[in-house]
Amino acid sequence: MRTVVTTTAENPPRRPSKLLGTDAWIALGAIAVCLALVLGVRLVARDAPSSGRSVVVGIPTPVVSTAAGCDNFARFWMDESGVDASAATIEAISNCRRSADGAWFVPSGVDDPRLPRAPVLTQDQKTATADLRTELLSQIEDLEATFPSTLRAWLNQLYDPFARSVVGHLREGPSIRTARNRYTRLTQAYLMAPDRQEFADYVGWAMARRIRAYDDLKTTCLSDPDLEYLRTACLGLEDNLSIRNPPFIWDLKDPLLLDTYLVSTLSATTDATPTAGT
Repeated sequence: MRTVVTTTAENPPRRPSKLLGTDAWIALGAIAVCLALVLGVRLVARDAPSSGRSVVVGIPTPVVSTAAGCDNFARFWMDESGVDASAATIEAISNCRRSADGAWFVPSGVDDPRLPRAPVLTQDQKTATADLRTELLSQIEDLEATFPSTLRAWLNQLYDPFARSVVGHLREGPSIRTARNRYTRLTQAYLMAPDRQEFADYVGWAMARRIRAYDDLKTTCLSDPDLEYLRTACLGLEDNLSIRNPPFIWDLKDPLLLDTYLVSTLSATTDATPTAGT
């Protein structure tokens, strides 16, 4: 029995198609050309600085010396800004000092000849304050020994052996807020013990001189309507310079800060001693 296949206009017979049509060959050709261009550009640029992955290209910036940094900071707040901060204020809120000839610098130590009053302590004064110095340094070491390993690691990340202008031994880059907050809480708790009164007096003195100096600057800055544009900068100094936080452990050990405090204790003792006939 034969099967007869009929065709109609609606159902024409199927014809065998070619494997790829003309349009497909054109598309493949375009893709090949694009790949060739990409490979060519890659070969040409493979040694260029932009060819690497995760490569940070920094913009060169001039290196500012500590003396220049102190001079810039002092000149802005004392002269250019209109705040008219005093030299004493700049010295209290930073590690910058001014020499007898008016030049600003970061002292290399207590015997730095650029300091107007160097050495800070005379030999007699060193002898008179030797016991107090020993006690303070001992309690500073004891405080540091109470820090958990996490805080020690954070502080090590923050500490820079090189004393930079204004901010001192704080390393540039790392955020200090979390470490500073924990350091502040543990230091305050340590100072609450009755047998640590002398150490608490030292920390309180260091904080008070910075707070008084900053408050003087802030009052002038915020009360003058002509200085409204400086409001953010003035308020930002408090956090940027850790004004209301205990000095970091390396600052508490700083011989210049310690000697300056010891001088103040001698002055306080002298002022409290009754004079003859009173």
